[in-house]
Amino acid sequence: MKGLKLIIISLFSMTLVSCGSGDDANGFSNLKASLTIQGQPEIYDAGDIVWENEWSQHLEKSIERYGSNLLNITIADKDLRAVDCLGFNKANDTQKKQFWVVVFASMAKFESGYRNIQMVPRNAADRARAAKNELPLGLLQLSSKDSWHGNGCHNSQSQPWLLDPLNNLQCGVQIMNNQLSGNRGKYPGIIGRLFPDQPLKQGISTRHYYWSVLTYGDDGVMTSSGSLRYGKKNKVQERIVDQLHMAENREMFNFCFD
Repeated sequence: MKGLKLIIISLFSMTLVSCGSGDDANGFSNLKASLTIQGQPEIYDAGDIVWENEWSQHLEKSIERYGSNLLNITIADKDLRAVDCLGFNKANDTQKKQFWVVVFASMAKFESGYRNIQMVPRNAADRARAAKNELPLGLLQLSSKDSWHGNGCHNSQSQPWLLDPLNNLQCGVQIMNNQLSGNRGKYPGIIGRLFPDQPLKQGISTRHYYWSVLTYGDDGVMTSSGSLRYGKKNKVQERIVDQLHMAENREMFNFCFD
C-alpha cells in the first residue's frame, strides 16, 4: 500500500530579507536541511503478496516503545555503506524509523515472503524443533522461545500471538534492539552492527546472533563443523538499496545520500 507522504518544513528563525542579500543563501540552506518527508516508505511486494501500510505504521510505533537503540546507537559505517545510507547516524528520529521500516521489510521478504506461516521442517533438526513447537513463525520467522528478549516479545510463547504480523514485527524490533546493544542475550551482538561480519563462537559452536539473513552471504562463513555456510545477506542488502532508491522513496531518503 502506498503511504501518504506529506512535506513538513521547519523554519528556524528565518527572516525574509531583500533580494541579493547573503542571508538569503543561508536561509535556503537551513530550509533544505530541515525538510523531512512524513509518512511510510513505499515497499516492494513479495510476489503477489503486498506489504501492508499498517505494518509500517506499527513498526514505527514499536521502535518508539521497544527500539531506543535503533534510534540512539551509532550504526557501523561498514554496515551503512553496504546499504548506501551513510547519512543514517545524522538523521532525525522520523528518518531513522523510515529507514528501519525498509530494513525489516527486506528481512521479511527473505524470511517468510511476507507470509504469516510456520516454517516447514527441512531436516531432522527441524523436525525435532517441530516436536517441541519451536519452529520459526510469522513475518520475521521468530521463535516461541523468544520471550526472554524483553517486553516486546512478552507473549511470544503463544504461537497464535507470534503469527499475528503486528506482534511479530514488535518482537522483531525488541530482538534488533538487543542485537545493536551488544549486551543482551545468549548470543551477545556487537554494538552497532546490523550485519555482523562473523557469527559468534560459543564454545565449540558457531552461531549467528538471531537472523541468519543478516550474517551469512555470498562469501560463505566457516561453521564449527569446518564447512562454509552461505545465505541471503547480500540479497537483503540489495533489496534495501533498491527500495531506498525507488523513485517514490528517493526524496524521503535523501538524507542517506547527502
